[in-house]
Amino acid sequence: MPLRSLAHTWRYISYLCYFFGTLCTLLVIALLLRISFYIACKAPPLAALSFLPVRHTPLLFLCLLGIMAAAIAFWQTGAAYRQKYDALSQQRTYR
Repeated sequence: MPLRSLAHTWRYISYLCYFFGTLCTLLVIALLLRISFYIACKAPPLAALSFLPVRHTPLLFLCLLGIMAAAIAFWQTGAAYRQKYDALSQQRTYR
């Protein structure tokens, strides 16, 4: 595979990881804002989750933590591929 094609692939993967990391981050922020809004309205803290059956409420918090972990992983992976792209593009410039 030519260096130029490999560099573009790494750049594309880094942008894709950044995109999914941003989506996960926005989803977590939206869920946390929903919960904080219900708390600010002096509703019980779990009123924001009243659309779920009672037995699924703890799973939502685990999913929230999982989404946070996925966001971090996507951002870190995107940064790693971006560093590879930058190193390869600098290597190509010096030739």
